[in-house]
Formats: sequence, structure tokens, C-alpha cells
Amino acid sequence: MPLLTDLLKPTLTKVRQVDLLPTYSEAIEILRLISEATVTEISSSHIDFKGVFNLWNVEFVDALADELRCMGPPIVEVGAGNGKLSYHLRQRGIPVIATDDYSGGITQNHSIVERLTHIGALAKYLPSTVLASGVPYIANDVLEFHTVDCFIQIYAINRFHPDIPSRMVLQRLGFHETILERVQAFGVSSGDYYPNGLGHTVVSLLSRQNNH
Repeated sequence: MPLLTDLLKPTLTKVRQVDLLPTYSEAIEILRLISEATVTEISSSHIDFKGVFNLWNVEFVDALADELRCMGPPIVEVGAGNGKLSYHLRQRGIPVIATDDYSGGITQNHSIVERLTHIGALAKYLPSTVLASGVPYIANDVLEFHTVDCFIQIYAINRFHPDIPSRMVLQRLGFHETILERVQAFGVSSGDYYPNGLGHTVVSLLSRQNNH
């Protein structure tokens, strides 16, 4: 019988490397194999997602790119981590600028991720569209910035509750929330578990009502 490490290695490589991307079914297969393994097998396999929480996949990025094509530039990702999401969006023709404050401990590639706080990124690029994944407590800063028309937040409901403003605050700021269900359907995170613990990823679009 193949070792768990051997079964997982091809897809884990796609998860860890910035320039590679698994399919949705491959990402789910990782969770299935881990769920069916014994504690000893998991321990001896030294499974490590290398700081990766979201398992970005082909179908998720394709669907997100389709949504972003309808939104105005400049498009900036804040808290981009290793820059993988922005990298693959750019491969699909979406001109995303990846930024991160480098506080998360993930190995950074300065050629694809610019070192900036979210405030610094807003001030430098004056974005119309902002993308953030797993970055809590920045929503008000983003929504109150005068150039921002669209803010997409990606987060997992089983990890933390991001700083999503109340409906009253959104109304005061002139924003409306829409769940991007077609994108969300392909969300997979390392915190999910197979088969009944999937679907924790939320993809929320906050759009300025007077422009959309």
C-alpha cells in the first residue's frame, strides 16, 4: 500500500508552490486522504501546508477572475501572503497588485509581493478594487478610503469572524454586501475536513452602491 506521503506529495507540491495550482477535486482529495488516515500515518508523514491556509484551486481562481473582470482597476490585494492568488489571477489577465506587510511568517517573494501595510497599499495605489484573504480588522479602513468601490473579503467561518461592518455601517458608508456564490462554491481551506466539514469559505463582495 502506498504511503500517505507518496499519495499526497504531487498535490501538496501544487498547493505549496506559487506557480502551480491544483484543481478543486485534487484539493478535496487531500482532505479525503487525511480524513481516512490514522493518527500514526499523519504523524509519520509530517504533513505541512507551509503556512498555507487557503487551498487555492483552478476553479476558484477562474470564477474569481470572472468576477474581477467586471470591477474597476487599480486592483490591489492586501495581506497577499506569498502572492499565489494574485499570481494566478494575473495569469488570467487580471492586473492585481499583491501587497503584504510580511508579518505572517510566510516566505515572501519580493518580486511578486510588495512590502506594504494595507494603509500603505491604499495610499500608494488608490485602488478601485481591494481583495483580501484572512486579514481581519481592516474592513473599515478599506471601505472608508475614498477611491475604493469594491472590496472582496475571503475568509473561513470556522477560523475567525473578520471585521465585517454591520448592515447599518455599510448603509452609512454607501456599501452593499453580496456573497459571490459561484466563487465560494470552490473554496477549500486546510481547516476543512472531509466529508462533512467542507464549505467553510465565505467570499463576500462589498460594493459601493452609487457606482454599482
